[in-house]
Amino acid sequence: MYKYEELASELENEIGSALAEGRRTLRTEQQLCEQYGCSRQTVRMALKMLREEGLIATRRGSGSRLTGLMPGKDRNRVVILLNSTTDYIYPDMVSNIRREFRNTGYSVSLFEIHGDFNMERRALNEILAGPAPRGMIVECISDYSNPNADLYQKLLHAGCCLVMLCGRYQNLPDVPCVMDNDYQGGYDAASLLIRMGHTRIAGVFRSDQFQSRGRYLGYLCALRDHGLPFPRSHVLLSDAEDMADLIHSGGSAILDHFVTDVISACTAVLCYNDELACPLIRELTRRGVEVPGDLSVVSFDASYLRTIGPNILVSMGHQQGEPARSAASLLLSRLRGEQQTDIVLPWHICPGTSVSAER
Repeated sequence: MYKYEELASELENEIGSALAEGRRTLRTEQQLCEQYGCSRQTVRMALKMLREEGLIATRRGSGSRLTGLMPGKDRNRVVILLNSTTDYIYPDMVSNIRREFRNTGYSVSLFEIHGDFNMERRALNEILAGPAPRGMIVECISDYSNPNADLYQKLLHAGCCLVMLCGRYQNLPDVPCVMDNDYQGGYDAASLLIRMGHTRIAGVFRSDQFQSRGRYLGYLCALRDHGLPFPRSHVLLSDAEDMADLIHSGGSAILDHFVTDVISACTAVLCYNDELACPLIRELTRRGVEVPGDLSVVSFDASYLRTIGPNILVSMGHQQGEPARSAASLLLSRLRGEQQTDIVLPWHICPGTSVSAER
């Protein structure tokens, strides 16, 4: 083995230790020459090997920075921990995250926890049973404290970089996150309906989703700021069980009162998301309520569901792949040792045919 190859091997070990300790640079060429008793040419050839492996990046005048990759491909793993991998918006999200990590030197593995802290704990214990991944993108499933924060702390202490998606836990306050500006989304969606002349706007929201609380507040504040009433009786708050009834069986039990006493008194409705809005529209149509003739509908997520049916649903959305791209970019920056702040994603109105002016 040549001297520069021996030095490259020594520096690979140093890189592994440096990343685990949070260091992000190598010593200068002169310092390496003095430490290892090597010529400058030997040091430069060793650094060239490390660059070719993708372990360092050098810039004239600023020395060598670690890229975040560990020596050995099996150590450069990124884990995605999501509520689901199959439902609704998740397949596109997973595909987009994988695309962002393509050609970066990182492999990507996936776990789903179905919104269950116990399943999350099993997944985290399985992850901790082997070498800690270099990074994780974790979907936040609650804005309360997480009972598995102890395992996340173990991952952090092992040198794993964490990024939260959709929010953060109260007992993991320092983990950077990518989140939606749900208040702004709710405010803008309600304001759109108000601009179309609607003054009696109902709302359908999830009672057990923290993102829904921001959208609900935005909806209420838009009505308030425009001098419109916002009675609690105009809002249907559904939990997961009610939502499942609505999506899979028409939900007649929870809709009877809402359709009879609320929708009949309103000209528009704002829904928590497309998954809730689309079956609601089907059920309303079955009951003789026409969209948008009798009732205008606005929703969230701008998913493929909005194009299924006679109307294209007006829905609040993001730029294509933006949440996944932002989460991956934030994690890659963290892996390179760059300090990053939270990313708050704005909602945009995706036009459709489910809204008309009040007659």
